[in-house]
Amino acid sequence: MSAAAGKIAAVHNHFAALHNKLICPICHQPLQLTANSFKCVLGHCFDLSAQNYLNLAPQRNQITNKYNAALFNARRQVFAAGLYSPLLQKLLNICTDYQHTMSAERTLSILDAGCGEGYFAANLQQQIQSAEVLALDLARSALQMAAKTYRQSGLYCLIADLANLPLPDDSMDVILNLLSPANYHEFKRVLKPGGLLIKVIPGSQYLAEVRDYLNIPAQAALEEQQAAKLWQQTFPQAQETSVTYQQMITPDLAAAFLQMSPLSFNHSPLTQANDNKLFTKITIDLKILTAYVKTQTEK
Repeated sequence: MSAAAGKIAAVHNHFAALHNKLICPICHQPLQLTANSFKCVLGHCFDLSAQNYLNLAPQRNQITNKYNAALFNARRQVFAAGLYSPLLQKLLNICTDYQHTMSAERTLSILDAGCGEGYFAANLQQQIQSAEVLALDLARSALQMAAKTYRQSGLYCLIADLANLPLPDDSMDVILNLLSPANYHEFKRVLKPGGLLIKVIPGSQYLAEVRDYLNIPAQAALEEQQAAKLWQQTFPQAQETSVTYQQMITPDLAAAFLQMSPLSFNHSPLTQANDNKLFTKITIDLKILTAYVKTQTEK
């Protein structure tokens, strides 16, 4: 067997666990793994990549996507420095507490909707016993990075659209939506009765140093306020937890924060890491919003 054939065979064996657990994004029929492709009864076919991921949105053009490899490399640098470890620990606690409410024989299924380069999805899968985690994002560069970095049993990388999740109704225990656009209609559809939705949004001081450096006025946070308002309207009984702290950082990490933040999208090219005007600390101010979906009151 050639090296290429060996790679795709390993990917096939890995994704075999998702046989009949996905649906076609075109006709919404079940997808079955046949050879090295997922196919539905109507003939729609989605090939596995030897790079360890499945593309369920091959028609989407991503040439102009600002969420590119440079942005996700910068995020990986920040995550590797442990700057989001307190948030990861909070999420881990929430998920394990939820798992304790389940029957012992069930596997905890988690969808990281908008997973980026896969840091949270991979770490949750590693640290939660018998967890099956789907890492889903529409940005090809992000999924390729996640699939290459985290080759582990129980973690499956999917390119797919949040507005058209390739998952059956009532199929997931937990959905995590971290600093990413949301589609609450789809989230409600795929969560099991009593399933847990975890949404993370920025607090008012999130990356304040980046805003100051880029001279972004306070009203630029309107989009974040709208996200919080939409959540409150959709899940009025939800709970909220804050995660707020500051960390000293190096110039390299300051430059990485500028590179990774959508706040920089409409500004001039980013400064070099040796710029002595770069900020030396960073504020992480986040809100973790949790809601149980399809409870008795919602039926």
